[in-house]
Amino acid sequence: MLTTAVKMDPLVNGRVSVHPISPTRAEVRIAGELPIVWPERFAAALAPRAISILHGEAERRGESWTGFFELDSKQTQDNVAEIDYASILQSLPIARQARPIAVLHHGLVRLTNALRLAIQAEDRHGLLADMLAKLKHLGLYPKRLTIDAESGIVTQCFWLAGYGDREPDLQTERTLRDFLSSSRKLRRS
Repeated sequence: MLTTAVKMDPLVNGRVSVHPISPTRAEVRIAGELPIVWPERFAAALAPRAISILHGEAERRGESWTGFFELDSKQTQDNVAEIDYASILQSLPIARQARPIAVLHHGLVRLTNALRLAIQAEDRHGLLADMLAKLKHLGLYPKRLTIDAESGIVTQCFWLAGYGDREPDLQTERTLRDFLSSSRKLRRS
């Protein structure tokens, strides 16, 4: 059960509210007009803090986003409810070295004006940031994303469009399929 938000930080055109669940766990709710790359910024900022996303989802309609994420820190000295999430969302992405993504299972389906990508992988800090960075490199951005981590396995689903909500072209889809195939081979080696 969520408690009343102890912290509500205004964004330029939105807000972030933090609902503590325990000293190491909190739900963060995000709403407003955010840049298209905010999910990557958010995930990249959590990784060096050893904060995991247990569950979450976000969806974009036009320029407006809504989302929630249940976060957990394995480091008991960190209170996840005290982090300034609004600053994270407004800051430049943290420079970090992306690690290879070892996919256990994946599915890619073409929808009307979007691609739906589902992956399962061994959970690790920075996995979401690395995946979003790779998708951005391919010119794909999430319109919606869901995350569910349980027992060391994370399932991530992305509904992807090109910049400006353009339908992904066939070459981009092929390149993504090749990346996913090579990521599965990475897992076997």
